[in-house]
Amino acid sequence: MTLYSKETQLRITYDHIADAVMIYLVPIGPGEAVGADFCFPEQMKRKSNLNLDFNADDQLIGIEILYASRVLPPQVLREAEQIGNRSRQETLPEE
Repeated sequence: MTLYSKETQLRITYDHIADAVMIYLVPIGPGEAVGADFCFPEQMKRKSNLNLDFNADDQLIGIEILYASRVLPPQVLREAEQIGNRSRQETLPEE
């Protein structure tokens, strides 16, 4: 799933094997995410982990959702850019 605006490109990827969604708020190159904050299930009402990635200027540049299939609508997972070894037809439930 790719959304565009005049100033930024939002990119959403889904890795079925890791059950992880990554939301790129800006393009992220190697080494650009230099810090992260982690939210664990005991801190959240849902059974998921949330990682927030920051750049050297402490700006939020990415959001990672682990155990994504537990907390995201199937449509989001289907429409996300698929990464990993399986095709979306093999891995995602029908609506």
